[in-house]
Amino acid sequence: MKKIFSCALVAATMLAGACSKESPYNPEDQGMILRSALSMDVRVDPVEHLKITGTRADEISPDDFTVVFTLSGQSVPAATYKYAEMPEVITLPVGTYTCSAYYGDDLAAEWDNPYYVGTSVPFEVSAFEITSYIDPIECRLENVQVSIEFDPFLKQAMSADSYVEVKVGDVGSLLFGVEEASSGKCGFFRHTAESTLVAVFNGDVNGVRTVESKSMNDIEKGNHYRILFKLHDHDGNDSGDSDASVSVDASVTVTDVELGVDTIEDEVLDDNERPREDGEEPGQPDQPTPPDVPQNNGPQVSVSAPFEMDTPYLIDCSDNEFLSNVNCVIKVVSDEETGIQAFTCDIDSNLLTADLLGGMGIPTHLDLAETDPTLANILSSFEFPTNVKGNKSADLDLSQFVEMMANLVAGAPDRYAEFKITVRDTSGTVSKSLIFQFK
Repeated sequence: MKKIFSCALVAATMLAGACSKESPYNPEDQGMILRSALSMDVRVDPVEHLKITGTRADEISPDDFTVVFTLSGQSVPAATYKYAEMPEVITLPVGTYTCSAYYGDDLAAEWDNPYYVGTSVPFEVSAFEITSYIDPIECRLENVQVSIEFDPFLKQAMSADSYVEVKVGDVGSLLFGVEEASSGKCGFFRHTAESTLVAVFNGDVNGVRTVESKSMNDIEKGNHYRILFKLHDHDGNDSGDSDASVSVDASVTVTDVELGVDTIEDEVLDDNERPREDGEEPGQPDQPTPPDVPQNNGPQVSVSAPFEMDTPYLIDCSDNEFLSNVNCVIKVVSDEETGIQAFTCDIDSNLLTADLLGGMGIPTHLDLAETDPTLANILSSFEFPTNVKGNKSADLDLSQFVEMMANLVAGAPDRYAEFKITVRDTSGTVSKSLIFQFK
């Protein structure tokens, strides 16, 4: 999904004044460009940028872009303007030009610093003529966007001072601690020819000092790499591990920011899983797992239509008929003998804030498998399941919450709510999110 800011601009109203006798315009060697000739398409992903703490998508305004006019064959710009300060009529020497627009700075590594760039196709500035149209400039993200998440089970096991150091190519690095990860803070890195992303976990896990390095190759600019760190556990238990030397695993979801869709979902390579020059397959165990051994899948998590897990759903708060009949139920099913062993729900929202939920007696982190009695009484009134450990299935009914959130919006723009569900049985762990946007 993409969001396009279109700034097709109003035509100049002072054209007559610009062409008066007092104008510096010389028709023999100069031409004019109307400010309204320019338009920019700024390609952003609204869902991902909603969580950028410093620069949200709706705050990226065309007015803040720098616009540069460059004459063909010249390295020095012929004219440079902040878009908001550009005159209604620009006078330039005749020739072939390109117009570039950029937002932000091309820094090595920085928090919340998206860097957008776009360049027009060449156009002519001619004597005795006024340029009133330039092909739209498409501005795209030029750097690499990275965010870090910690699985709830890893959060419980790791020390508070644990962090992940992220480095892209040969540029600078950023440290993601628990606070940066929990808030969804994003780092932006300059894209270079050395297109490798390295994320190193540092911290104590179950009291053991742990350093795990995860890597990805062929990193592309304009993508958002969301890396989820979790406990390494082949058997689906919080403890117990077929490889005692490895404590932490990581998986990555890659989102094309322009398209706003997940294009890759894969495991991040350990350093010892990189391809070897001897041609052998990397990371092979001494005794490979037989191919017919079933993989750890975990419980099934689904939601009633028209909603979809891990796909943002836009709710029109003025659609009273939809809201009065909304049916939004997340269903968890385990096929294992011992049933559900863990079930948590984390609420991340700029609508259902921690203060608002706290006033209702509800924390942002809910343990639905082994629930505190006081909290269980509160949640039951909202039709939340409680104390479901050992059950083969559980239904989390968010219908009341959807209607309540729509009423809370009251016309305020860009409100979102994410309910992240993490469930575990003896076959594995599954994490999925139900994401709402409101208009």
